[in-house]
Amino acid sequence: MKKAIIIMKKDIKEIRTSFQIFGTMIATPALLTGIALVTFGILFAIIPNPIDLYSILYGAGNILPMYNLMFLIIPVVLPTYIAADSFVGEKVRKTIEALLVAPISDNELLLGKVLVSLIPTLLFSYLFIGVYIIGINILQLVNYGTIVFIFPDLGFILGCLLHIPLLCIITIEIMVIISLKVKGIREAQQIGGVVVIPVISFMFLPFAGLNLYSLSNPLNIFLFTLITLIFCLLAISFYFLSLKVFKRSNIIVKI
Repeated sequence: MKKAIIIMKKDIKEIRTSFQIFGTMIATPALLTGIALVTFGILFAIIPNPIDLYSILYGAGNILPMYNLMFLIIPVVLPTYIAADSFVGEKVRKTIEALLVAPISDNELLLGKVLVSLIPTLLFSYLFIGVYIIGINILQLVNYGTIVFIFPDLGFILGCLLHIPLLCIITIEIMVIISLKVKGIREAQQIGGVVVIPVISFMFLPFAGLNLYSLSNPLNIFLFTLITLIFCLLAISFYFLSLKVFKRSNIIVKI
């Protein structure tokens, strides 16, 4: 574990000066959060009746469930910027040779590469989700003088605690595998962009009558539990797959 931490610190030190990486990591969640708060601000301003507001947010409009699911995009998009640089960046900077011959196991090396993307992603994800939560409640107080609807509810809290880390880990593991196979960072990022597509599809669940983070009925609880288990299995499977794909001798030959 100590060697994995050393790898993580080394990579963070190398990429933290990159405006392209950290600038994009801040801009993406900031944009999503801004869009959500502007949307709710407009709704609160034009809908004076709290009863009508509640029916629109949770009823036919499904606006709140849709925006809640939109925040699942953050832990999927952000890791692509750092994880794509995990091994491809080492090749570009001509540092991969020293890394491959270092006295560290494959498991520790991959763990270090996962941590260097995981920790910044979780920090940015929870930071902007916190801004999203505080912003909605402030907008309620400003427009109605009271909290019209309790936010976040238990389902959204559990989703943030369970699904965000799992989605982040799955994305990072996929990006590490991709970065082992491609030659350029841009190529890795482009291929990794495909990973976002399945997550975007979750945003349409409310329109099918399935509110993933509303645990008010047995169907939603079952769906939430099932998806959580699937995410856990995927995280474990992709980690072992990345270990299987990683072969130092093959990487050295390709350098």
